[in-house]
Amino acid sequence: MEAEVKVVSELEVGDIIEEDVFANTHFPIIKKGTLVTDVQINILKQFDIVQVLVRIVEEDEIVEVRPATRKQKSPTQEMEVKRFIEEVIQEDEEHEDDFQVIYRDTYQKYKVEYDRLRSGSKVNVPHMRQIIIPLIEMFLESDNTIYDLRRKMIVEDYMYHHHLRTSIVATLLAKKLKYSKAEQNQIGLAALLMDAGMAKISFTVLNKTRDLTELERAEIRKHVIHSYTSIQNSPILKPEIKTAIVQHHERMDGSGYPLQSKYQEIHQIAQILAVADVFCALTEKRPYRSNLSEVEAIEYMRYEQYGKYDLQVIEQLQKLVGLITVGTQAVLSNKAIGVVVHVNYDNMYRPIVKMDGNVIDLKERKYDIVKVL
Repeated sequence: MEAEVKVVSELEVGDIIEEDVFANTHFPIIKKGTLVTDVQINILKQFDIVQVLVRIVEEDEIVEVRPATRKQKSPTQEMEVKRFIEEVIQEDEEHEDDFQVIYRDTYQKYKVEYDRLRSGSKVNVPHMRQIIIPLIEMFLESDNTIYDLRRKMIVEDYMYHHHLRTSIVATLLAKKLKYSKAEQNQIGLAALLMDAGMAKISFTVLNKTRDLTELERAEIRKHVIHSYTSIQNSPILKPEIKTAIVQHHERMDGSGYPLQSKYQEIHQIAQILAVADVFCALTEKRPYRSNLSEVEAIEYMRYEQYGKYDLQVIEQLQKLVGLITVGTQAVLSNKAIGVVVHVNYDNMYRPIVKMDGNVIDLKERKYDIVKVL
């Protein structure tokens, strides 16, 4: 029986999936033999699947197909896709490692605490510390890498996961930059608290999928002040940590806010928070855009936003994602593995690679590196 590779954007209702489709999951999100409908196409897009193997059906051929395994309980396609993702998450939770178990427990505790902030409660810094530090320590003790932080999630849960991931990445950067253990804990806690002020921003503005108005942008920018005022009297946080919280949206070239500070005016801890925050945001899917891979995110921050971030911090993030040298193996956007044969020093993430016997210059942007092995 013949099959062909089809990009998801070209799938048609009535196509037949020829092999199980996985998305960093223990179970296939779509099984072999499934008849494609609009629901399957949307599920593939939600999980950022680029291409699938489709059966070639000969004329007059009679084939057995597998219907969708999950029953339709909602009249809307959007609700069915959301329910499907929730079921995949639940299935994967049954096969979690120790870190994933701790992560899920931390997420549930943090969600309760953050929702309290939305209801008008004050920030409980000691309790926030008790929530995040065990998760950070578990990650540091595990074999997980920065690539393992990406989570399957429903859109409404984005904010909670973003804060947890940012805390871990900020701590990893602090460790790379030789901050002490106590300082690492303070920086990880700061990353969790720096967006506490977002709890005062309306859901309508936060969840808007179209361009924000100037008034809405101004409202969001106030969150750094709200965050600072919510923790300024805490004896647990050091003065430089409080400064970093109010500065985490400042940029080295003066393009940030709230004060358009530049260079030495910005504390390095604020730059650690900024780099972690932007990196995690870029690698997380949002309703109005798809996510970048970890490599695409650091490439964007290092080269396309050159001058906005402390280069010393960026270089440590590059080490976490993976440096490119001759002989480096990398997973490409077509899922093949390429071996670097020449480094482009204008952009290390666009080297010349050898793939399946062919030499390919990634500067031509036909393929991207999505993971450094």
